[in-house]
Amino acid sequence: MFRHLAIAAFAAICSAQAPLVPGYRDVAWPNTSDAGTPYLFSRVLYPSHVGGNSAPVAPKTGGWPVIVLLHGFSFWGQHYVNLGEALARSGFVVMQLDTGIWNYLTLEADARAALPALVAANASADDFFHDAFDTARIGLAGHSMGGGVAGLVLANNPGYRCGFGFAPVAPSPTVAAAIDVPFGIVVGEGDTITPWQMFSVPFFQSLAPTTGLKFCHVLDQTCDHMNVAGLGVAGDAAFVSASAVAAGFFRSFLAADPTGLERCIGPRARAAANFTSCDAEFAEPLVWSDMQPRLGRTVRVSIASAGGFGGILAAGSVTSGLPTSYGTFWLDPATTYTWVAGHIERHGRIDVMLSTPNNASLVGVTLALQAVGDDAQQVLKLGTTGEFTVR
Repeated sequence: MFRHLAIAAFAAICSAQAPLVPGYRDVAWPNTSDAGTPYLFSRVLYPSHVGGNSAPVAPKTGGWPVIVLLHGFSFWGQHYVNLGEALARSGFVVMQLDTGIWNYLTLEADARAALPALVAANASADDFFHDAFDTARIGLAGHSMGGGVAGLVLANNPGYRCGFGFAPVAPSPTVAAAIDVPFGIVVGEGDTITPWQMFSVPFFQSLAPTTGLKFCHVLDQTCDHMNVAGLGVAGDAAFVSASAVAAGFFRSFLAADPTGLERCIGPRARAAANFTSCDAEFAEPLVWSDMQPRLGRTVRVSIASAGGFGGILAAGSVTSGLPTSYGTFWLDPATTYTWVAGHIERHGRIDVMLSTPNNASLVGVTLALQAVGDDAQQVLKLGTTGEFTVR
């Protein structure tokens, strides 16, 4: 009976909410490190129900996940208003640094200092952003020079959960190989400033994350060095695709959204009109769905891994985690069963279609999933987890 209800309950988890619009506030938080600029001048964009300068931050239990965004050479953080607003609408606070405009070393130092500055602002009862941030979920992104600097920062990571590059300058292979968190790249074939085969591909190939994945998502000739990061018209098709890739990546690794990967490496992202290619390698088995399941609808659930055995475990809930020799087991042991198992081709995936009955009595029932499969060394490993509750 439980198995029937649990599989059937893989359903819509989002209640109707007021739409989020970007608010913003300019800050000058002190740099408490011994490097970089004395103050971290930044524009902070955030989800709001009103929008505009110093609009109230939309309330969220535990705070919003945060992305620190690093600008390109000669640009200010505020030039990236289109990108910042797109990410804020997707449920992130975006700290756009306005420092190190001409100096990548200054930008690197300030990017390191940004993390403790965010923690301090969040903890201060006198700060506008008191309790607005989820300081356990802070990611790092950068465009052009900023993308390369993101690599420098993450090679000696002060605590960022993941990283992303928009048409990034490539750091040295040694630097890239030291990055151990999930990392994504989006770039266009129309980029003549940092041509993707000279910069993004070597960067991607040198990355060696130990969690999540690495990927290089390439768009066609309509995507260039500027519009990939929104330095142009906000509705530009290339920017819409690039920002969706970034939002999906951060939704997955900062916001625990089980549909996030679909937007950056899944079939839906690959079906975009301006899509060219996506090279992805998996550091651990990953599970996601193509959309938020709803009563009376069919969704696709996917598991991807480095190749070999792969499967999906299901249970009634997620626990605080049980360390094992295969990684952390997050599901309730008393209700866990194997839902799907099979062989995955190298860097491939298994897709499973799941139909949910249109039965209102299922509201409130929870299904938790965890991926399991072989890693690149053909060692069995527990992977990512998703929890779905009918509402």
